[in-house]
Amino acid sequence: MSVSTVLRRKITLRNYASVEQDKVLSSHLELHRLLSNAALHERIDAWAKKKISITYNQQQNMLPALKKDMPELAELGSQALQETLRRVDRSFQNFFRRCKAGQTPGFPRFKSFNRFDSFCYPSPAGWTYIPYPAKEGIKNARGGILRVGDLRLKVRGMSRFESFEPNDLTLKRISKAVIGKNGKVKTKAVWEASITLKLAPQDCVRDRTSNNIRGFDQGLTDRLVFDDGQTVENTRLLRNRLEELAGFQQKKARCKKGSRRFKELAKSLKDLHCKIKNQRKDELHKLSTHLAVTCEILATEELTIANMTKAPKAKPELDAKGVPTGHYLPNGAAAKAGLNREMLSSGMGMFLQMLSYKVEETGTKWHIAETRKLKPTQRCACCGLTVKKQLDERMHVCLHCGFCTSRDRNAALVCLIDALMPTFYMNVQKKKFVCDNGYLDFIKNRIAYANESFEDSDLRSEGSICAHNASAHGTGVVTGAAQETST
Repeated sequence: MSVSTVLRRKITLRNYASVEQDKVLSSHLELHRLLSNAALHERIDAWAKKKISITYNQQQNMLPALKKDMPELAELGSQALQETLRRVDRSFQNFFRRCKAGQTPGFPRFKSFNRFDSFCYPSPAGWTYIPYPAKEGIKNARGGILRVGDLRLKVRGMSRFESFEPNDLTLKRISKAVIGKNGKVKTKAVWEASITLKLAPQDCVRDRTSNNIRGFDQGLTDRLVFDDGQTVENTRLLRNRLEELAGFQQKKARCKKGSRRFKELAKSLKDLHCKIKNQRKDELHKLSTHLAVTCEILATEELTIANMTKAPKAKPELDAKGVPTGHYLPNGAAAKAGLNREMLSSGMGMFLQMLSYKVEETGTKWHIAETRKLKPTQRCACCGLTVKKQLDERMHVCLHCGFCTSRDRNAALVCLIDALMPTFYMNVQKKKFVCDNGYLDFIKNRIAYANESFEDSDLRSEGSICAHNASAHGTGVVTGAAQETST
């Protein structure tokens, strides 16, 4: 398998470890944590005393001598120890990169027991994964045996790939709270194994069941809004659990920090967040897979989540002379915090990331429009002119051509049109159309369908396509391979 044709996919396996297995894995994790903190301390101390920068290679070369002083480190494997040192090195590289870019840097910190929960084997050395043999009528068995050193762990999970080559392994500790018969909270040891697989492109191919052409826009009221008016409900997994989370937080705040009850509630709170995360990932995986296997062309807009979820700037109060008084005016920070929480909990960026590799496996054309150039939310899908709207305006009403539909549906239409005909809006401006792939009729039908609830919608839609000026240009890149169809 040549390096140029290798694709990487992950499978996640879970193990409910016995007491003995949990002790061994926990001791390995603790040694990795101590090594990480020692490497961080060495770098900080060398710079503070002698202004010397310690590199990864220097720390790696000290591992043989360190193993002689601490023989228990030899059981972890050389490559696993080197990966822990690479983590420290990457944290410093990211710190300096953010400083150079003018971002909030975040200096590397020493890791406590609760903040260091995983270690990695960067190559297949030191561990093996043996899936259970497939049974009759079942493509793959669910589960297998994971051997890490002398440990033999039974893991639950499966891969949809029939043949693969393991690349690396990450073991992560997950504490799961269980309610006992007496009503007390007990903790059951759970470990998660994440294995990266090396695969040939032909082994990742998914069969497409239909050839739909769809554009969509992500939102909060509806999870997805498609160009044909269909919507996907936003389940709001986090909002539905806010009262339960607040209850745990209140009980935890009343306990003495470090007490047994405090630790039990902290674990229960962590497990509830983990459950919400798993439900979100499961929901997004199912939705993204459905779109990838049923669509020939998919279009949406580029989202910069970090910019969308920024906190509003403070508004200092000024006196009559324009001098700050030391007080601040309301800036809507509380409302923006709630909006940011909803955007982050919906997993918009995660959804696009999942779709990006699944459409590659199905051969679907994947078009992400450049938001800053195309402005799908502000642009009229019918005539191409910009119609500025505030965030609370949820309907698109074009004063130039009369096209009216929901704001999110209009944005989905703009992205889809840009994917099918990148020069569509530029041709509208020149009042001419050169379309050899037959998508022009498809676009007209989509716009007329979106406007069908208004009088003379067909006449207004078709007339406005050819009669009004526009200033937009086709943007974005279509990736993947699909046959062009005429409608």
